[in-house]
Amino acid sequence: MNTRPCRMVTSRYPAEGSVVMAKIDAIHSNNITISMLEYKNLKGRLLLSHDTTCVDISRLGRVEPLKAISIPQAKMELRPLGNTGLKVSSVGFGASPLGSVFGPVAEVDAVATVREAFRQGINFFDTSPYYGGTLSEKMLGKGLKALQVPRSDYIVATKCGRYEEGFDFSAERVTKSIDESLERLQLDYVDILQCHDIEFGSLDQIVSETIPALQKLKREGKTRFIGITGLPLSIFTYVLDRVPPGTVDVILSYCHYGVNDSALVDLIPYLKGKGVGVISASPLAMGLLTEQGGIEYLKALF
Repeated sequence: MNTRPCRMVTSRYPAEGSVVMAKIDAIHSNNITISMLEYKNLKGRLLLSHDTTCVDISRLGRVEPLKAISIPQAKMELRPLGNTGLKVSSVGFGASPLGSVFGPVAEVDAVATVREAFRQGINFFDTSPYYGGTLSEKMLGKGLKALQVPRSDYIVATKCGRYEEGFDFSAERVTKSIDESLERLQLDYVDILQCHDIEFGSLDQIVSETIPALQKLKREGKTRFIGITGLPLSIFTYVLDRVPPGTVDVILSYCHYGVNDSALVDLIPYLKGKGVGVISASPLAMGLLTEQGGIEYLKALF
């Protein structure tokens, strides 16, 4: 159960006998900007809930100081991630939609979605500067900041090497990339920094240049752990067989652990032997079960 400093606002509006419970974010002139707003009747039944709204102070009753308001958080299974010591929720939050990748997403909706995910017990959030041309990182950063919980309460993974303008796995670019990502995320460090879709670059460059650059960033405290991501499973064995044990902490594989393709299962013993954590992304193959289906190149693979 998490608690946060706040105030309580009580009122008989919008309905007779209703009580407004809210966290006050800001006061501007005659208006109060509030979040986590809930209207409940005297029997406790939820009448209406908003994430963020602006209320005319003249229509509110008394404003009383309150030490804390308890925000219930659902429990979700936590699983160890390789040898990192991290315990991540069994369901993670893929933040690419926050970059309006699949359609426009308003900031208020992005923030509300992050808050609801956290409330449901999700503690792992994955993003990339590539998603929405850096917009995903910006929106996720705002959503995480709005949680107002200790940094240790959530785990953030971002990526490097793939950008809106193309791929660049050079040491210089990935070093600059993490500083840009931290600024957008409004964080001092990320938990996992991953080389993004390495099959589109030179795997030998990943081994000899990119990963050593990420190791330096790890020593500097900008990331706690290092990961690699991609679609072909062969890229993981290629890299892991060519770097010292413990160099790569995590791999992210997508579309290989679902109803249509479970090839990742065969690789698990190898990855476990290497002490590498596994993140399985896109378990529904990026839209395979929708009327539109998955994206074209995935259709060709299936």
